[in-house]
Amino acid sequence: MSYRVIPEYLKERIRRFEDYKWRETKGTEEEALLRSLPKDLRLETKRYLYLDMLKRVPWLNIMDDGWLLEAVCDRVKSVFYSANSFIVREGHPVEEMLIVTRGKLKSTTGSNEMVGGNNCCDLQAGDICGELLFNGSRLPTSTRTVMTQTEVEGFILLPDDIKFIASHLNVFQRQKLQRTFRLYSQQWRSWAAFFIQAAWRKHCKRKLSKTRDNENIPQGTQLNLASTLYVSRFVSKALQNRRKDTADCSSSPDMSPPVPHKPADLEFAKAEA
Repeated sequence: MSYRVIPEYLKERIRRFEDYKWRETKGTEEEALLRSLPKDLRLETKRYLYLDMLKRVPWLNIMDDGWLLEAVCDRVKSVFYSANSFIVREGHPVEEMLIVTRGKLKSTTGSNEMVGGNNCCDLQAGDICGELLFNGSRLPTSTRTVMTQTEVEGFILLPDDIKFIASHLNVFQRQKLQRTFRLYSQQWRSWAAFFIQAAWRKHCKRKLSKTRDNENIPQGTQLNLASTLYVSRFVSKALQNRRKDTADCSSSPDMSPPVPHKPADLEFAKAEA
């Protein structure tokens, strides 16, 4: 491509990708070779090459039916990405779902949905990118930018493949799939962390308020000296502990970051029901 007028950095990225692809495939076009095989031979070869790796992907464990997992195995396509390659950009349509089998990626968002929180997270083997395709027939818009940090290998599933999988999941499997995505989704993890922190701050403020109410017990009269000393020591120690554990909570309660909106669950396309 030396005769083409393209920037040097782009030429270097192309060279790195071709070098990496050659190291991994030794020049063999794996997908083209597999497509040229008869169906039974292609399925058997793909099972041998891919099935063990796919079984290590958490959300694929819900497919108790062997034939469905094998159908997924037949539909996936292996892909390679060189370092510093964009998988998807925020605001762009999600055109495929990537299942990572090797390498590291960085997922970031420029939106304010995680104000005060961590807008960046790492993806690695077993993670996925593009699960929004389960939400319906139209291509969804990506809420994050995903970029490779190292050389990455994985499998991709296209929208038609996702529709096929969703249409063959029963109600129990769909519910299990939703729970699995909640567990491994960075959006759900971030929201859960914010929710727990907000609940803890609320608990701290309630406890501090209760302690202060106890401190303001009327000094009236029926308490003997021993009881008064006991209450005084208890309140003093409680206040000491509360000031130590919830200093930021009591000093600037209004500065706590707001809890972001709860992420939406996967909503399977109605046409598949």
